[in-house]
Amino acid sequence: MMDMNHFQLNEHEFNTLYTLCNNPFSNFALRSRMGFEPNGPDLEYIRRQDPARVWTMLKDEGGEMCLKNGYHYNGRIAFYLSVEPVPLDQSIHVVLDQPQGKSLFD
Repeated sequence: MMDMNHFQLNEHEFNTLYTLCNNPFSNFALRSRMGFEPNGPDLEYIRRQDPARVWTMLKDEGGEMCLKNGYHYNGRIAFYLSVEPVPLDQSIHVVLDQPQGKSLFD
């Protein structure tokens, strides 16, 4: 069994390390059309992608908006795809700490 390395990033750190892909067939307006809806055709598309490139926007245990690498179905709000994969032994939690309406993911 592989040991998991856990990391916490802020939005700026995330955007320095990862490049998000556009969602070419959706009108879902999160992050300038980079978000994928958590159901329907978008979800089917996400399920066919490399899990190491999938990110889930959700509310964390404290009720705060965050982004976590991988598929997370409970509390999901949207999915994102990054160009760069996350190593299989890493768990990343991105704190969306910008004021409402100012987040890079609004």
